[in-house]
Formats: sequence, structure tokens, C-alpha cells
Amino acid sequence: MTVQRAVHDPEVIAEWSRRVERSRRSAGWIVPLAALVLLATALAAIAFGKQPVDVYVGVGAAATIILLRLAFVRSAMGGDAKCPHCEKVVLRPFERATLIKAGVDYCPHCGYWLVDPHGGVPKS
Repeated sequence: MTVQRAVHDPEVIAEWSRRVERSRRSAGWIVPLAALVLLATALAAIAFGKQPVDVYVGVGAAATIILLRLAFVRSAMGGDAKCPHCEKVVLRPFERATLIKAGVDYCPHCGYWLVDPHGGVPKS
């Protein structure tokens, strides 16, 4: 069994950092919008008071559809989850939505570091 060593390239690390930051900024509006949808659903349920069950089912279905669309959009926004060196996808589709929290250290395809293994501390 051969052990593949990860390659340390500051340009790849810097580009990955830019991609993570871009993903963080572009997806920042999704969570507040989902919270707003849930709040609007709760307020609609309170406002309707004693209505037929069909009204509640309709409001719940509409909220579910909107939340599913938001989840799909957030998953699709993970297009930057490609390694800057080999341009292969580092994360699986549902992991891309959590690109910020993924904790990926290196590309499993080419072995390049995506984060600084020394934590920004110069090697001694």
C-alpha cells in the first residue's frame, strides 16, 4: 500500500479560501428567508383561527414547498466545492450545502491541501 502525501501549494489554499468565503456570502440569505417562511406560516395559522382543516393543510403545504425549494437552491449553490488544482468535486451534493462547515482539509483526488496544515503558523 502506497501512502500519498498531500502537496502544500499556497495558491491552491488561497483559492479554496476564496471559494469558501464566496459560498458563505452567497448562501447567507437562505437561512433568514427560511425562518421568515416559518414565522409567516405560524402567523397565518394564528390569523386564520378556527377555519376548516383545508386552510391549514394549504398553508402547511405551501410552506413545505417553499422550504424544499430553498433547500434545493442552497444545495445547488455548492458549485464552488471543486478543488482549485484538479477541478474535481471535493464534496458530495448534500455536503456542498455545508461547504463552510465541511472541514475538508485536502482534495481526495489530487492530494493538494485545501487549508493550511500549519494553521497559518510558519514552519520552523
